[in-house]
Amino acid sequence: MAPKDKQIRTKKTFEGSARFPYSLEIENEVIASLINNNESIVKNLDGLTEDHFFHPLNQKLFIAIQKLSLNGNVDLLNVNDYMNIHYPEEKGVIEYLGNLIKSSTSLYGTSLQEYKDILYRDMVLRRINDCGKSIVEASEKMDRYEDCLSFAQGSVLKLSQELNSGNSMIPLGKASGKFLEKIEELSKNRNAFKGLQTHFPLLDKVTDGLKKGNLIILAARPSVGKSAFAVNIVANIIEKREKKVIAIFSMEMPAEQIVQRLIAMMTSLDMGSVFSGNINQSGLDEVFKIHATFGETKVFISDQSLQTPNNIWSSCKILALQEEKIDLVIVDYLQLLNYNDPTSSKKTMELSETSEVTKNSRMLKMIAMNLSCPVVALSQLSRSIEGREKGKDQSGKTIIPKLSDLRQSGAIEQDADVVMFLAREKEDTEDKGSGYIVLAIEKNRNGALKKIMYKWDGDHVKFTEDPNKKPPMDS
Repeated sequence: MAPKDKQIRTKKTFEGSARFPYSLEIENEVIASLINNNESIVKNLDGLTEDHFFHPLNQKLFIAIQKLSLNGNVDLLNVNDYMNIHYPEEKGVIEYLGNLIKSSTSLYGTSLQEYKDILYRDMVLRRINDCGKSIVEASEKMDRYEDCLSFAQGSVLKLSQELNSGNSMIPLGKASGKFLEKIEELSKNRNAFKGLQTHFPLLDKVTDGLKKGNLIILAARPSVGKSAFAVNIVANIIEKREKKVIAIFSMEMPAEQIVQRLIAMMTSLDMGSVFSGNINQSGLDEVFKIHATFGETKVFISDQSLQTPNNIWSSCKILALQEEKIDLVIVDYLQLLNYNDPTSSKKTMELSETSEVTKNSRMLKMIAMNLSCPVVALSQLSRSIEGREKGKDQSGKTIIPKLSDLRQSGAIEQDADVVMFLAREKEDTEDKGSGYIVLAIEKNRNGALKKIMYKWDGDHVKFTEDPNKKPPMDS
């Protein structure tokens, strides 16, 4: 373990340094160790950047060492020559390096790693300080607390992402080892690495469940049932008494309507009765029973009409800390998300719809990866499908959407791991209360593409798979 006196942070060595955590002694020890151990320079440099050093001269010395290491030729004289050429404003470098190396304890192996860990810790604390300062400065310029909160959430999320995006290189042997461990686990338990089960058997078979870290897009024309399908997945999980932590972000439908749909799906009561409240005693008994079931679940709903990816990230992080995990996030729907930075100029904030959806899509994918859970995002379709529907109106064919029909399709298609479309069968377009709806899986990063038929019960807003119903041909 590093000596305690080495961990004492220098309070002030040069102007402005008092506010920031750092240790000049440890910085000097690491620089000296890098120069003294040229034979291990690549290993010793691993994980370090100039940002790990606070003293400006040490930052430049590290850059010099890093550049020279590419030729495998790091020593005191070469470092001094590099500094003279690239940083001529720095005087007395050779004397500084001589004193630094003379006072060094010549760290090796584990001890150096401990010192690198301390540099990283202090660098993170400095970044947090900077982040906090920027939030305070921004708040002084803002009139609305909502804007300040959104900026703070975005700043913290950005910092978290930057700190987690360091050296992500994994040796092939290590990656292979992890895969072999997975194979061994699968030999003992075939369900060990399955994704979250929707309890739609055919869908789960094709996708192997909703995988952790995946962004799943569910798209359809208005009134086809994309919100109902997502809520149906939640109902299925509740009915199986699975204690899954589910976060629903609904920007169109209030929480009360989601509850009403769940009741209609999970009881004998139809939507008309649930909405009107015209329920007999037997029906009330069912409602109270399902209410008790809801109380045992870990399903959480946010029905704020204005949501940003940062809001979703912040809410999910808090929920994950509270419940120790999140199993599923549902966002209804993608195009209603606002990607805003209140500190940006008005011109910058006036993003095109395509640009905004591009950023939202990417953020949802990052949320899925950072939280290690599937994110199901509902999406609109572009108007391009309307032309095809009119053109084939007399053909009697069901119009199955394509990836290009996604609104702002390029960004969504790129970020999504799975893209699914819902389309009502042609003969059922007039009767929206019943009939068949096809679920077309048009992108499946790790599986097959398939069409699955669902019986639609509009009275109970419920989907039921029908394995015997033949899907329509491609339109």
